[in-house]
Amino acid sequence: MFFNPRTSTHKNAKKAAPWILPEKGSGITDILESHIAPHLNRVNVRMTIVHNDVIRQLVASGLGISFISTLSLGRLVDKTDLVTLNTPFLGLKRIFYRVIRKNDSHFDWLNPSKKTVKF
Repeated sequence: MFFNPRTSTHKNAKKAAPWILPEKGSGITDILESHIAPHLNRVNVRMTIVHNDVIRQLVASGLGISFISTLSLGRLVDKTDLVTLNTPFLGLKRIFYRVIRKNDSHFDWLNPSKKTVKF
């Protein structure tokens, strides 16, 4: 979860702060609905946006709060007024898969059956 401290507080997140969310059906929106919404009185969705960078810009300008992955947020927190809230109580984990084209020799080094990696 992240917000701009000039316009929001953690207490506002528990009240009726406006949320800026990814589009319906995204993994983040599903997490919000299943893990965060039950802890709030209601979720005040100001807008839904397709791109994470637009969400970050809108939150940075003070239009609301959001919930996106740390990977999507990147180092922007260090460079802007954005603040993250740790949410260990949610117990969330992300799983990533390697996806490569079958028999593509460019990615042999990713194959776990290979004994050595050449660079």
